[in-house]
Amino acid sequence: MAGELMRRATVGQPVSRATMRAVVQVGESVVANQAVIRAKARVGESAMYEIAFLKGTQRQLEMGNPELGEALALIANTTVHAIARSVAYFGETLG
Repeated sequence: MAGELMRRATVGQPVSRATMRAVVQVGESVVANQAVIRAKARVGESAMYEIAFLKGTQRQLEMGNPELGEALALIANTTVHAIARSVAYFGETLG
């Protein structure tokens, strides 16, 4: 009838507010951890592409001027180490 209150059907046992808060916090923690994992993976993948591009550029320059091979290798290796340190720092910062 109009205006009557209907009882809601409950599924399972009633849950306390503290339990609901705990479940929500766990859910939020899982979402945050997933975001961290995705961020680390993307930064690592980006670093790999940058290093591959750098090494390709190094090879092209060495083909054009073989005398610069040692200097180009030093520059490329220094840059690769800097990229690796940056990625490691990013990973440590995010935890």
